[in-house]
Amino acid sequence: MRITSLLAFAAILVLTIACKKNKDVVTLVGKWKQVSGSYSPAFMGETDYFSAYSACEKDDIIEFKTNNTFEFTEGASKCDPADPQIIDAGNYSVNAELTSLSIFGQTIKIAVTNTSLTVTNTFDINGITYTDVSAHQRQ
Repeated sequence: MRITSLLAFAAILVLTIACKKNKDVVTLVGKWKQVSGSYSPAFMGETDYFSAYSACEKDDIIEFKTNNTFEFTEGASKCDPADPQIIDAGNYSVNAELTSLSIFGQTIKIAVTNTSLTVTNTFDINGITYTDVSAHQRQ
C-alpha cells in the first residue's frame, strides 16, 4: 500500500517545466508533501489510505531535482529514529506535455500547478482495476 502511495507521490513531484499564457512557470522541481490518498474501488477494504498513515509518515517529503533525480526523505519526525533520512532516491523523467511521469519503472499520470501535484496510478489485481489518486502540496 505504501509503495503505491510512494509511486503516486513520486509521480506528482516529477513534473518539470510548463508555461502558461501569462508566462508563469509551473515546475515539478521542488519539494512536495502528500496531503491525501485514496483508492477506487476500495482496495483491501480501504478507500482513504492516507488517513491510516502515522504522523511520522505524513510528513515525508519527495524532492524532484533539476537533473532528473529525486529523493524521498523522512520529514521532521521519523517512525524509527534509527531509520536513514533518505528513504529512496533515483531518476525520473516526464513527457513534453507534463502529463506523465516515469519513476520506479512505471509511468503514471500527473497534473501539476504552482502549489499542487496530483498523481493518478491504475493497477490490476485479480481482474479488478484500481485507481490510486494522491494529492501533494508544494513545500
